[in-house]
Amino acid sequence: MKRFNDYTDAELLGIDNQTLNDSIRIEATFRGIQPPIPISAALRQSEWVGFTLPGDYTTVYAIRVGYSRSPFAYIKREDAEKALTGIVELKSSGYGANSKYTIQYEQPTVEEIHIVLSESQQKAAKFVDFDQDDTEFNNVVEECMERISRVRQDHYDRSVLAQRKAEYLRLAVGNVEIAKAFWSNSRNGEWPE
Repeated sequence: MKRFNDYTDAELLGIDNQTLNDSIRIEATFRGIQPPIPISAALRQSEWVGFTLPGDYTTVYAIRVGYSRSPFAYIKREDAEKALTGIVELKSSGYGANSKYTIQYEQPTVEEIHIVLSESQQKAAKFVDFDQDDTEFNNVVEECMERISRVRQDHYDRSVLAQRKAEYLRLAVGNVEIAKAFWSNSRNGEWPE
């Protein structure tokens, strides 16, 4: 493995992503800059351990019809279910002397309600997350990527010029003077040597 600045421009053209990443990390290390350390998923999952003390509650049983619930409740479910025997819901309409009652035929049910006596509590032992300022490392990455971008762009530009030159020579049937005339008519700048 070599550090990034030990690679020639020609070598950078053929470098793969893994080698590029490693060479940048080595470059940073040679400069005394710590590269980011990948933390495994197993280590991240082991960060939290805790104890939960469940909350305490009591349960009561109320009669519900549709969206309405009785403000009264029973301590035992059996008592609430017994209360359903023969029960009907009355619905009133009108006011005063014009008030009328009708029987609703919606089936009442027993609803279980939990009344919280104490909230649950949690105690945890957690690692303080590893934190690293990567500013200096990111500056090294930026510097290296600017160089490799410049090297690759220069190579690309030279390759395009070479292909354009080859195309003009092909169109001029190998005659360099005619190809140069095509080149200058197309405003491509100087004929590449």
